[in-house]
Amino acid sequence: MRKKRKSLTKAQEKREEKEKLVSAREKAKEAGKDMKEAAKLEYEKIRRKMDETSKKVEEYIKKNPKRATIVSAGVGAALGAIIAMLISRKRK
Repeated sequence: MRKKRKSLTKAQEKREEKEKLVSAREKAKEAGKDMKEAAKLEYEKIRRKMDETSKKVEEYIKKNPKRATIVSAGVGAALGAIIAMLISRKRK
């Protein structure tokens, strides 16, 4: 009788372990779905902000073409200087 009880408990243990694994897998799938949905929402939020910012920049450029050109030239010169410094450091 004891052998049957041990084998039953081992079988029960295996079933319980399998149920735990299935439960964990389902929880992981659900968490993955939740993360995917959160990422989609965040992406849409960022995309809307970028569209708004892009429109504001376009309006500013249309209203202030000279200033926009000067700012662009200044940013380009600053980036060029930074890149030149980085390149010269690598050669040393």
